[in-house]
Amino acid sequence: MFKLITLSMVILLSGCSHIPEVIRQAPLHDIQIQDVATGRFSVHQNKIARWGGKLLDVTNDEASSTLQLLAFPLNSYGKPNLNASPLGRFLVRSREFLDPARYTNDSELTISGRLVGVAARKVGQKTLKLAVIEPQKIYIWPEYQPMQYGYSPTYDLYRYDSCLYGRPYSRSYGYYGYRHYFGHERHYY
Repeated sequence: MFKLITLSMVILLSGCSHIPEVIRQAPLHDIQIQDVATGRFSVHQNKIARWGGKLLDVTNDEASSTLQLLAFPLNSYGKPNLNASPLGRFLVRSREFLDPARYTNDSELTISGRLVGVAARKVGQKTLKLAVIEPQKIYIWPEYQPMQYGYSPTYDLYRYDSCLYGRPYSRSYGYYGYRHYFGHERHYY
C-alpha cells in the first residue's frame, strides 16, 4: 500500500517537473521590475531576478544577443500573465547566440538571471532606460493550442446506435430505444 501511495505521489508531482526550478520558484529576494525602473538600480545590481513577458525584439551582433521584452506579472509557477497590465520593458543580454527563428516575436518567456546594468533604448521618439539581465536560464513557454471541436466529415453520428437499431433511427427515442417522457408530449428536435 505504501508503494502505491508513493508511486501515485511521484506521478502527480511530476506534472510540473518539465519547468526548470529557477523558473518555477521565485528567488529569495524577488526583485520587481518597478523597483529597478524607478532609478534604484544600484541597490539591486548583481542580484538575481526572475522576470517574464512577451518578446518584442531580437538583435544579434558579433559579441552578444539582446532580447527586448514587455514585462508582465508572473503567476505562481512563473508564467507571464498576459491578461494583466504590462509592468514595463527590460533587456536580456546573452553572450550566446539567440536565434530569431527560435525566439520569435510575441513568444512568452521567463528569464532568471543577474541584473547587470541599464541600457538606453528608443521606443518611437522616446528614449527609455531599461534594466539589463544576464540570463542563467531562459524558458520559452509553449504556445497554447486549444482543442479543435466542430464538425468532422469522418465522424459517424449513429456509430453507437447503428449496430442496435439500424441507421438512422428516430431522434424521439433515446439511446436504449425508449421514448423520453418529461411529463408532456413535446419533442425537441
